[in-house]
Amino acid sequence: MSGKLWMAGLCCSGLLFGQFPAGGIPGPCTGQRAREYPGVWVKESDDVTELAGNGLNTAQRASILAKTDQVLAILRKAYPTPRGVDVWHYRWAYRSRFKDLPVPMSTNLIFMQYRCYSEYRDTRQPRLVVEKNSDAWVQVEFNTLGQALGGELPDGYELPTGNAIYSSAVELGPAFRGVPTLKSTIETNATVLFLGRDDRLPLRPVTREEILRVHAGYWRKRKQEEAEQLKKDLAGDQKLLAEHKRRAGESEELFARNDATFRERIERSTTLLAKAREDIASLPQKIEAQIAAMPQEQRQSQAVIGPIDAGSYTDLQFGPSSISRPLWTMDGVLDRSLPRSAVHYMTVFWRRVPSSPSKEAAFNEFLEKVDFEALRTLLDR
Repeated sequence: MSGKLWMAGLCCSGLLFGQFPAGGIPGPCTGQRAREYPGVWVKESDDVTELAGNGLNTAQRASILAKTDQVLAILRKAYPTPRGVDVWHYRWAYRSRFKDLPVPMSTNLIFMQYRCYSEYRDTRQPRLVVEKNSDAWVQVEFNTLGQALGGELPDGYELPTGNAIYSSAVELGPAFRGVPTLKSTIETNATVLFLGRDDRLPLRPVTREEILRVHAGYWRKRKQEEAEQLKKDLAGDQKLLAEHKRRAGESEELFARNDATFRERIERSTTLLAKAREDIASLPQKIEAQIAAMPQEQRQSQAVIGPIDAGSYTDLQFGPSSISRPLWTMDGVLDRSLPRSAVHYMTVFWRRVPSSPSKEAAFNEFLEKVDFEALRTLLDR
């Protein structure tokens, strides 16, 4: 998300000064004046096209967008009169890989600081300006832990419940105003606060046995699909061979070469099909044997693995290494009776910039006053 926020700031920087002149205010200024300058909330362009891409109908899109309007109202109430900063805000809908899980979306704030320059750029004259990029952000995200988790495993590596599996270091942070937090795995000086129906963090470890069974199921399905395609290819080549007749004007040599090509393709597909059928049975059996060889304590321990190659079968190896990460899943927060536009849980992510007094003052006031319980009431139950 940091890249998306940065690009939003970069691409629109020439348009977002609200009542403040785009070129700044010329004349002598001081750091104190910059810190006290009255800022504004600035509406930025939303990017919500993925709501339709995720399969939501018109009514469902309207429902989730109405929730983001309520989120923004709660955030603005916490910091109605910015000082020393402008607050840009916009909405972003994410593409979801999982067609039966709730749709993720965020309401985003970027805090843009006023600065006093004694010699500003080409003019070489003093000037008060508002910055065009910032590392101070707030995001309220629906249905995703976002910055608190690293990458999801490849398509097809889901638990039987349909829940995604994440490969990520996870670090608990201190509770903030009594609400549990996680440290961002991506950004520094960042916090992810979780808001669910209760204050229980929804993460649980994925065990070695669980990921091995998922691995077995993935490769059984992959090899079944491969076998079906090979059967179609084989049938097609057998039909072409049976119908292959020498055309008028075709040399005997060319006819023989084409005939040999069909036979080679049939032989290759026959061999690959036999191997795929063997793998359909043998790969799951091999994985079951790996599970059976583990003591029960190891089976139920958290899986720590390296990257998974979804295109070529390899045995899963457990244990720490420079590229290994523990596996996690979400647990107990999804109500599958609700529509995909429902808000099951949300996170509040913020990234602070301790070197900026103006941004720190803004964050101190905002975070002290934002009503987390009002946000929690927006959850669908």
